[in-house]
Amino acid sequence: MMRIVPLLFSLACVPAAFGQASQRMLYVTNNFGAPNSIAALRILTNGTVALTANADGGPRPSNLALSSDGRFLISLNWTDTPVTQQMRVLSVLPSGELADAGFGATVPAGSLSIVTTPQNFVIITSLTPPTVSSYRLTDTSLTLVDSKPAGEFPSNLAVSPDGAFVYCVGVNATSADLYSYSVSPTGVLTRLQSITLNGDGGGAGVALHPGSKALYVSCGLLNRIDWFTRNPTTGMLTFAGSYNTASPRPVELAVHPAGTFLYASCLGNDTVEVVRINPDRSLAATGFQTIIGDDVRDIETDGRSVFVADETAIGFN
Repeated sequence: MMRIVPLLFSLACVPAAFGQASQRMLYVTNNFGAPNSIAALRILTNGTVALTANADGGPRPSNLALSSDGRFLISLNWTDTPVTQQMRVLSVLPSGELADAGFGATVPAGSLSIVTTPQNFVIITSLTPPTVSSYRLTDTSLTLVDSKPAGEFPSNLAVSPDGAFVYCVGVNATSADLYSYSVSPTGVLTRLQSITLNGDGGGAGVALHPGSKALYVSCGLLNRIDWFTRNPTTGMLTFAGSYNTASPRPVELAVHPAGTFLYASCLGNDTVEVVRINPDRSLAATGFQTIIGDDVRDIETDGRSVFVADETAIGFN
């Protein structure tokens, strides 16, 4: 039985990131009554979590991503300036606890999403101006490589397992809602496609199927999840169909590692909806939704449990 685990956070759109220390870990911003912190949580054998330690996350940590080797956790931090914000790097210790790595980067304000690639590139979205940008991560530095336009309000990213392609969704009134880019071995971004989603509302969440042959995009204002077939060699997407959610306003998405289920956090009634992924990677209803706290946001799964960030208290279903 899949366990749904709600987690408290104090800022909106705060994601959790899975760790690769000597034990199974989960990292969550502003958790456990410690503002401006990043909590390191051990994932227990029954799927629940236990606090290992709170680390200083700097001012307003909002979005997290782990390096592909699990050695670093990168945090996007909001600041009071309308022009820039900070991207901080923390070292992941063997215990799973975090320590300041002593370096980072200043990035454009409005950075809402962050992913990493196996080639040690960190890719983020920004709103000032609306861009997708790549940074090279080393043991001692985080350096801007490239930046490309991304519509009007780029809000969420997904990266292919090989790190060769990245996909960006957003809410755009006069431009496309879904962009695909190739990522060169040196981190240079090249736009491949600009796709307008059917109907108004744009994209909210995006997730790749583990087999890399399908991409899912939530259209929150339309109560819909679109899916696209994907060519793993070229990275190109082809619209394949839509699934109407039973719960209103699906936003963040997570896919089971086996590629059998998709989990959608739905803002309209604060639920997680479980959607079946068919063998052809299309979507079908399971009839299962569960209420999670208040103002549900980010969602992650390790295949044993589903972890959900919301704005209420900590509990387990």
